[in-house]
Amino acid sequence: MLIIGLTGGISTGKSTVTTRLHHHHGIPVVDADLIARQVVAPGTRGYREILAYFQSLVTDLVNEDGTLNRPALGRAIFGKSEDAQRHRDRLNSIVHPAVRREMLKQVLWAWIRFESMIVLDIPLLFETGLYKFCGATVTVYCSKERQLARLMTRDGSTESQAQSRVDSQIDIEIKAERSDYVVDNEGDLDHLYYEVDQFVTTVRPYRLWAWLEILCPPFGLLMGAAVLGLRNLSSKSRASA
Repeated sequence: MLIIGLTGGISTGKSTVTTRLHHHHGIPVVDADLIARQVVAPGTRGYREILAYFQSLVTDLVNEDGTLNRPALGRAIFGKSEDAQRHRDRLNSIVHPAVRREMLKQVLWAWIRFESMIVLDIPLLFETGLYKFCGATVTVYCSKERQLARLMTRDGSTESQAQSRVDSQIDIEIKAERSDYVVDNEGDLDHLYYEVDQFVTTVRPYRLWAWLEILCPPFGLLMGAAVLGLRNLSSKSRASA
């Protein structure tokens, strides 16, 4: 089974791309953002840990229905200050392990269902190092100017607020450079759909590969080890460059 790591920047169009991949091409999608919300829902361990750390820092941390006030939490962790970085690191240490466990469960379930491909929609694909476990990586790309404009329209944020959120992630140009593929979202919706369809045509594996991985587990393990080894070598090459 081909594991595809999909990433991009805030408001570059990842959701539109994953919707096309799932509904038009029938490819299962694991949404890291959705899982991240589920693992901090009221009553979960993640929820309790966030309250313990952030309640004294964010006065309006909890909504009336008991859920986390994500915009308020975001104001505490986004930005370039040392405090924001420290708070962001703490939040990540709470959320990321739980998200990884759930993502692994969904990948294994797709493998059991004989799926030939699965897409992991991970905004922090490179930041978290999860790209190393993907057979292919793709970035949904648009210019920074278009990204900021979309974010301000979507959230009603100021340019300064939008810029802080964009700056909290790896530069979109760097993500595109590090990815195996790039889906361009500079044009209209038809252009984006064309880009997605071309990408699927390029990477879709033969069904035989999925059957080989199921019927001969050592083959699947060997392919997975090869991918991990190549990713690690690539990472070391970039670090030494």
